[in-house]
Amino acid sequence: MIHTLSNWLSTSDNLLHTIQDKIKWADAMNEVDKKHRKEIEDKVEEAKKSVKADLDFRGHEELFPDSGGLMDYEEDRVRSKRRRQPMP
Repeated sequence: MIHTLSNWLSTSDNLLHTIQDKIKWADAMNEVDKKHRKEIEDKVEEAKKSVKADLDFRGHEELFPDSGGLMDYEEDRVRSKRRRQPMP
């Protein structure tokens, strides 16, 4: 009985150490992910600022010279639709 309990204790200790190692690894990967996410968010913010500065500098009309950047949908509504001729 003592031998069985000693083996169980040894196995439990090994399992505990393995779990602790996996927790440390998961924490390290979480930190790496947070840093990467922060870098991406910073790049996105930088790109947004760059685009906004470019828009402010050049103005909207220069980017979309034809219609101010909007599509003209009114033309599609006015156009007549072809219809099939009735079958004799």
